[in-house]
Amino acid sequence: MTRAEMSKQLLEYFQELGRVPARSEYIALGGNAPVHYRIVIRTLGPWNTAMKRIKFKDPAGWAKIYDMSDVYTKDEQPKPVLEPASEEDLSPLEKLRSKVGESSE
Repeated sequence: MTRAEMSKQLLEYFQELGRVPARSEYIALGGNAPVHYRIVIRTLGPWNTAMKRIKFKDPAGWAKIYDMSDVYTKDEQPKPVLEPASEEDLSPLEKLRSKVGESSE
């Protein structure tokens, strides 16, 4: 099995699962995993590196795992924009900072 085939098989499994399992979760799958954990590590490198390789190889497929398009709807109200405080509400230090040009954060 080549790296590309393994990556494709793992990506399809993750899409079916709906998320990328943690390393320990994948190890716990044992024989139910599409590719044995040790083979993944031997071929693609450590778990985090393997996941980065899969993501880099097929970013569109990786995006399908975390598809959040149905979670957010257009009916949601936009967040209110905060108005800057008036000059009277500022503390003396904030007034000084605004004159000097520094931010208050």
